[in-house]
Amino acid sequence: MGWGRPSLSLTPKRARRRKSARGDGLWGDQPAKGEKANASRLLALQQAHWRIENRLHYRRDVILGEDACQIRITGAPEALPALNGGVLALMDWLQVPNAASQMRHFCAHPEDALQLLCCKLLR
Repeated sequence: MGWGRPSLSLTPKRARRRKSARGDGLWGDQPAKGEKANASRLLALQQAHWRIENRLHYRRDVILGEDACQIRITGAPEALPALNGGVLALMDWLQVPNAASQMRHFCAHPEDALQLLCCKLLR
């Protein structure tokens, strides 16, 4: 991908959804068009990429088995990632340190999952 090239120019993304603090419509803290990224900036970008990969995609692929799922019912391939995202968001909101362990516990004890949903979320 060219991460090792210190002269790699970072350009703004084409699809702009929000403005940055500078008000220039760039995503996050990207340099303006034509500015060069130094080695520490490139390292930070690469680490941020892998942080997302390890935090989100790993949990979806390994813990929830999204990649291995072969569901073919109409609408289910779109609904399953949405439900999985809701489960992971709920685990984050409840500050669960180990989502895999918690998922195994709830699979073995579904009454605990229902109690958690009824008691914690309705407060």
